[in-house]
Amino acid sequence: MDSDLQAPVGLLEETEDTQTDTLVEEPQDVENAENERPWAKLLPLWGSAEPIVLYPTPPRAQLQANTYVIGRGRDADVQVRDKRVSSKHCCLFYDMRGHFYLKDLGSVNGVGLRRPGRGFKKLTKQEVVKIKNNDEIVVLKLKKRERESNPVVKPFCFVFIELFREHWPVKPGTMSSHPDQATTEASGAPMDPSPVGDAEVNAKYEFHKVMGKGACGVVYKAKCRLSGRICAVKAIHLQRLSGKTPLSGSALAREAELMQRLDHPSIIKLYEVISCESCLYLVMEIVHGGDLFDRVVAQERFCEADARKLMRRILEAVKYLHDEGVVHRDLKLENILMVSKNDNTDMKLTDFGLAAKLNTDGLRTFCGTPQYFAPEVLRRRSTVHGLGRYGREADMWSVGVILYMLLSGAPPFRSDRLERQIATGDYSFSHPVWKGVSKEAIDLVRKLIEVNPTVRLSAQQALEHPWIASEEPIKSEANEAASHEAESPPAKRKKCEAPAGGDNDDSTSN
Repeated sequence: MDSDLQAPVGLLEETEDTQTDTLVEEPQDVENAENERPWAKLLPLWGSAEPIVLYPTPPRAQLQANTYVIGRGRDADVQVRDKRVSSKHCCLFYDMRGHFYLKDLGSVNGVGLRRPGRGFKKLTKQEVVKIKNNDEIVVLKLKKRERESNPVVKPFCFVFIELFREHWPVKPGTMSSHPDQATTEASGAPMDPSPVGDAEVNAKYEFHKVMGKGACGVVYKAKCRLSGRICAVKAIHLQRLSGKTPLSGSALAREAELMQRLDHPSIIKLYEVISCESCLYLVMEIVHGGDLFDRVVAQERFCEADARKLMRRILEAVKYLHDEGVVHRDLKLENILMVSKNDNTDMKLTDFGLAAKLNTDGLRTFCGTPQYFAPEVLRRRSTVHGLGRYGREADMWSVGVILYMLLSGAPPFRSDRLERQIATGDYSFSHPVWKGVSKEAIDLVRKLIEVNPTVRLSAQQALEHPWIASEEPIKSEANEAASHEAESPPAKRKKCEAPAGGDNDDSTSN
């Protein structure tokens, strides 16, 4: 609780310039029996005020049943004590059909509604609008000059959380009527205190543990306070991005929001993007099988049947991205997540931090992981001003490297001669492990790890390749050979003992 919070009434803020006391009080006079179930709650987005729970109410003077008034006056159910807020500023109510509404009560300074992905709407006097889960009710929106002249003064916003449908009965064996409740699970105790300092994020999500860390941020396992859905929240520290990406914080937020529209079963779903002053938060689908790199390390390599089924799904996901005009730009084993620990073929692409919308002229930004770089990407880096372009074809080279590593357990290029080998396509299939791999699989690798991008297979062409398109089982002698031939060394996070290709005996996989 903030030091300014005065129990039991709420949050008190005092600014030197305005000398305005700001107080939010929870409802005091609304009758609600203990057996009544709440229909909604309001999550304040400033300070650390507690959520305000809204219970069913009987009709009152000039108010229909189940109505809550927000305002400065003593008769308001939710009191916001600020001179800029009207005595009866706005109200919330619902009807028996389960619809929720916000109404302006003739406020002087107006009330607004901010919907995720749909922008801000200011209501006219006495206007009524329907509201939904996660809509933000903006009781007071500060003008730009107010924010700049007095950064201490804060806007008053609530997140509207619908609870009404959470209590509708659900028959055994059926899904909840609440759209977000089908993907919940036990999550354990939350982190205390919260590792995230932004009130808006803490109002919506409860953080449970750190899943991973990188140069620019942290990934947390979290739970949505509204639905109970478990998700991954990636906190990107914008100050740390300096020099690591050509995108500013606002541009990165726009690109992340662009990724929200992607919808494919083999691509991690991005549920929400929350942009704050110092951090960008990406709320994503969570899976539990680890990444493909660790899976290859544990198994040393994939059998050809599993590799084919997995590669088909990877190609379908990449084709979908390319059809949407998106180039991933950092396809690698680590960015392919396995859905479960017991299935080698169910996967999802992730980490679109380097992804970009493809212009018809191609991309100029130099991104990715060196072991997976296509020759055209290296050519761009080697120029004085970073000249040169590349497009979807660079992703397909990376897919070829992934397939090579799935089938052999090691990368095709060694670290000390990486650029020269990539530039000339200098890799081989001479290691004994390749004797157990079918000619069709090797042919697909060759057509993906192809130096000339105009000849390299597209995702659609790769899906039509006989090795991918065939439903025939892999020949038993090839499977048997893969199990009994000399083992290739497993891939490692930094160094490889000896890559499977030719005389390569040392390589780096990032």
